[in-house]
Amino acid sequence: MAQLSGIRTTSQTITTEDRLVRFVKDDIVMLEPEITPLITFLMKMGGKYSPCTSPRIEWIEDDYCARWAVAGSTTVANNASSTTVPVTDGTLFQAGDIFIVPQAVNSSTAPEQIRVTTVSSNNLTVVRNVGSTGLVTIVPGADLAILGTAFEEGATPPTAKTTTPSTEISYTEIFRKTTNISKTTAASKHYGAPAGERARQWAKKIKEMKIDMNRQFLFGTKSEGLTSGPNGFPVRTTMGLNSVISTNVTDASTTLTEATLASFAQTSFRYGSKTKLLLAAPIVIRAVHSWARGKMDLVPADKSYGLQIQKVVMGHGTWLLVNDWMLENGAGGNGFGGWAFSIDLDHLKLHYLNGNDVGNRDWQVQKDLIKDGRDAYVDEVLCEVGLCVQNEKTHAKMFNVTAFT
Repeated sequence: MAQLSGIRTTSQTITTEDRLVRFVKDDIVMLEPEITPLITFLMKMGGKYSPCTSPRIEWIEDDYCARWAVAGSTTVANNASSTTVPVTDGTLFQAGDIFIVPQAVNSSTAPEQIRVTTVSSNNLTVVRNVGSTGLVTIVPGADLAILGTAFEEGATPPTAKTTTPSTEISYTEIFRKTTNISKTTAASKHYGAPAGERARQWAKKIKEMKIDMNRQFLFGTKSEGLTSGPNGFPVRTTMGLNSVISTNVTDASTTLTEATLASFAQTSFRYGSKTKLLLAAPIVIRAVHSWARGKMDLVPADKSYGLQIQKVVMGHGTWLLVNDWMLENGAGGNGFGGWAFSIDLDHLKLHYLNGNDVGNRDWQVQKDLIKDGRDAYVDEVLCEVGLCVQNEKTHAKMFNVTAFT
């Protein structure tokens, strides 16, 4: 037995005697506590998370009749006798339509107003210079703006002009995480696991699966392979925002400016709700905060969604601004660290499969899944869900932000 001379400190109780009683908090601090803002929004907002009865989720979308058309490949002269106007799609017109030929945005020339008398395939027979607006040359590829209709008194009803609704589809995706723990471990008391190590592992896997879902909902692409699984069975993936948004896409060209952000806002709020969620990479958040000082309205929002939210009031609408740490780059520098998604929550739905025989496929922990005599527990966290990104023009995305000025 060693003898100590002089002052006794904790050095001896730790290194020599190993007698210092440890103080370990009941929880284990995870590196990334809550980085799934899109999942959080969808699950906390009423009506955004609901059951479905099929792994194929379908809905019907429609739009109003077109207001813009394009001139065909033949030049139409600027004289009243040139009454045949070729277009790329004659189905956009009917007899009685009034359209104009807009000029360049920096031109003071008045647009010519033209009335359609008949439509034959992709050729319009027209009356030129209606209202004495002046004649213009219609060049190939010119934009044509359809204003409305004008009919003579006593005319018969016009030919109906309608759009064809489209059926869209997404799929439920099966997300699974398992834990495998010996029964001895499950029966033992652990630091950082007040409810037991088995329950701590469940909670951890649930959070990991939320991260998986959030990433899929941002960057995934819908797919269905009816025989493409390892055993020849169906495998499905659900759609993500990045794969769906194609109309409203803004390239920030590396350096984000206030003008570019304003342009992005204009495209973001062109369709749909005037209040939208803006999931943004940290550098975009920094840019907004740097410009907010006296230049734009940036105010705290309520915390009912469980997230740190600020309202950014732009000229075209209001963003609920949320920092999304999943918008990051990999170690090699490639990734999504300069991205932002403007999301119309009115046109975003999340469904979980709820069948008749197996019941609810919503979040669930299936305990002791494999009963084969082993002295261990195999537990599984499972969820089968599908995201529906509807009316893609109501959403927008911006990318390629590496700096701001």
